[in-house]
Amino acid sequence: DYFEIAREAVTADEFDKAESSLGEALALDPSMADAYFLRAEIRGSGSPAALDYVRAGKIYGAQKRDGDARLALEKAIAASPDNKIAYKVRGDYYAKRGNYELAVNDYEYSLEQDEKYFPAQKALGIAFFKSGAHRSAQKALLRARDIKKNDATLYHYLMLNSLAKNDLGGVNRYYVEFNDIASQPDHKRFDKAPELSAIRRIVKR
Repeated sequence: DYFEIAREAVTADEFDKAESSLGEALALDPSMADAYFLRAEIRGSGSPAALDYVRAGKIYGAQKRDGDARLALEKAIAASPDNKIAYKVRGDYYAKRGNYELAVNDYEYSLEQDEKYFPAQKALGIAFFKSGAHRSAQKALLRARDIKKNDATLYHYLMLNSLAKNDLGGVNRYYVEFNDIASQPDHKRFDKAPELSAIRRIVKR
């Protein structure tokens, strides 16, 4: 109901009323992508609009509404061309669809805005790894480790990337580092993750 009130308010050029109603709608249902998208359209440009487009894009993507997701993320970048989050999330969109070249481009642009932005740096390393660019993956993942040393999944990819290079010493070295920072839930995930089965057979535990 609040969303319909907002749409009617937009038609009547009552934008303050529309934005207020969308806030009410989102308070009741934070997963309402159309409400984020419409609020972003009202806001027009700047970081608040971009972040609403990003929220809409992430939810659309999870709902497999690919066209809507891509449109929202492109609008996010148009609304705030230097927004590191918008580029990172669009990179995720491409990476999930196997387009690692475009994902890498977006992650690198995100890092141009903030070279210490850990989510983009980690995602860049993972994208390189999944695309088979293992040397670039190593460099990117180590830069991510320099930014944040206590991210357990980062060490998973350092181990997997070392295995892909047939560097068993690296696998064990990164396992030791993982072991130093890992919580009990991190260890449980390590023990159960199917993609780490080969790692579990190699590491000295």
